[in-house]
Amino acid sequence: MRICFKHAQVWKDGSLRPADVLVSDGRIVSIGDRVSCSTDTVCIEVHNAVIFPAFVDERCILCSSK
Repeated sequence: MRICFKHAQVWKDGSLRPADVLVSDGRIVSIGDRVSCSTDTVCIEVHNAVIFPAFVDERCILCSSK
């Protein structure tokens, strides 16, 4: 199953940045400004929600950047 999270926020280069995130079979396969999706991809508009990969302690990442 392919899922594209549109208009998300991802951690990149020390800060949160807007991006689309494409996930296929439970793995992130693409992150970018405008990820293209095939017709079998489920697109979900997340309205600037922050997306982190599993098993990441986001409290450590966000607090250590200050």
